[in-house]
Amino acid sequence: MQEAEEILFGSLHNCGVVIPKGIDTLKGIISESGVFYNLTTQILKIIDQQKYGIFTDSIPKQTSEKVRVCAKQASIIKEMGFNEPIGYHQILYPKTTDVTNILNFLMKHIPDDLSTNKSIRNSISKTLYDIVHNMNDEKKRRIPPQTPIRQKDINQRKRVNSILQKILQKKVEEQNDVIAEMKSNAKTQVRKEIIKKEENEEEEKKEEDVMVAVELKESKNEKKIRLESELDEIVKERQQVEDILQKIKTRIEKVEDYINEGKNELKEMIKEKEELMKKQKTLERQKIIREKVKDIDANDKDEYIEKLEELKQSEMNKLEGLKQKWTLYEDEMKKEVQENEKKNNVIIEETKQKAKEVKQIRQKGKAIILEIQSLDEDIKEKEQVNARLDKRMQRQIYIDRTISMTKFLKKQDKDLEKIFNDTNIIKSDLTQLKIKVSENYINLIRLIRENTKYKEETKHSLITQITKMNDLFSSLVSLETQRGELNSTTLLSQEKYEKTQSRVEELGY
Repeated sequence: MQEAEEILFGSLHNCGVVIPKGIDTLKGIISESGVFYNLTTQILKIIDQQKYGIFTDSIPKQTSEKVRVCAKQASIIKEMGFNEPIGYHQILYPKTTDVTNILNFLMKHIPDDLSTNKSIRNSISKTLYDIVHNMNDEKKRRIPPQTPIRQKDINQRKRVNSILQKILQKKVEEQNDVIAEMKSNAKTQVRKEIIKKEENEEEEKKEEDVMVAVELKESKNEKKIRLESELDEIVKERQQVEDILQKIKTRIEKVEDYINEGKNELKEMIKEKEELMKKQKTLERQKIIREKVKDIDANDKDEYIEKLEELKQSEMNKLEGLKQKWTLYEDEMKKEVQENEKKNNVIIEETKQKAKEVKQIRQKGKAIILEIQSLDEDIKEKEQVNARLDKRMQRQIYIDRTISMTKFLKKQDKDLEKIFNDTNIIKSDLTQLKIKVSENYINLIRLIRENTKYKEETKHSLITQITKMNDLFSSLVSLETQRGELNSTTLLSQEKYEKTQSRVEELGY
């Protein structure tokens, strides 16, 4: 990074750009407001004074004018052929990458006649400044001693490599754990389905000897219960999938924290190296400047200027080599970024697949709800038919029975009226419960559609609603059992009535 900064500042100085005092690094350009705008305006004026002489050297004080001027400058740079994204924000609040990219792009558009500054050629003081920043001739004569690699740097590299290996191992282990959990869940689901099929087959065999009407009612009720149990299982599976997704998110966050720690350690190592290099270069430059100042004579200015021009040409060649090194360094950094993006994409694809599984589970739940609604409609129709048949049977019984049994029939009628009232109350309760069940299902569907982000608050609400649903279904089952008991009592009363009728006929009433 230090070599790249030296190349950039040296090229700006050669182009004739006046850099403010106290700014030697890219961080100095970024930290002080208006410096980057000043540099870009100077380069634009060097390119074409008449066209870009509108811009002032200092940035305006008002924020609205700042934004307007920076946006105008950004649009001009974009029209010149700058491919990367640029706006007022990149010039008013730039980053290091924005500074290097924009300045290198603008310096390419400077004409060849203006690439060297005439004032530098005429003054020896500025040539000395140029000598301090460009050391190619002395580097050819004197090869500086190579900085030995310290044991501290080697240990830090080993530590960073070990951290990265641990992170990769943790990722692999976590993925294997997730796959094992998914396989175990799939096996348990298959076993449950097989057990359910066997139970259904046994129930069908047992129900062959029962009456046709009773068989239909019981089969519909069993289907309803079975579908409800399947819906509960689907809800549980959905909860398991959501828990797995949360685990994956937490693991991804941990991995990102490990990567950030490694990056911070690498940055600290690079800063230490840069500081050491700066110290060495400052010492070498001071020595060379002292030697050069001794050799300079007032009479040999022209010869010295020619030598300086030769030095500049050699330094420009060296700058091109350093630019190539910089491009290679940028390519390596881009490759590392692409690899990290690929890893993140793999994790995102896994989460998408799990989201698809959740959608399939929702579709199954919708199909089960539709089947339950169809079963409820069939039960209502059969109840109406049974009610009509009961009325016809009652009329025939009242017609066929003799007057001698009127007193007995009145007592039985009172008992039957009580039973029918109880059944009507139970039916009304059942209808209310069905309405509540349908409303709760609709609320569940709305919640499933709205809660795509799977937050914890919605999970708690879903769990409470599901518990309420289970309570309602348990109450339904209990009411249906009560109804069966009432039907059994009615059958017993009919048998008693037939027995009494046979006795009356035997007695001759």
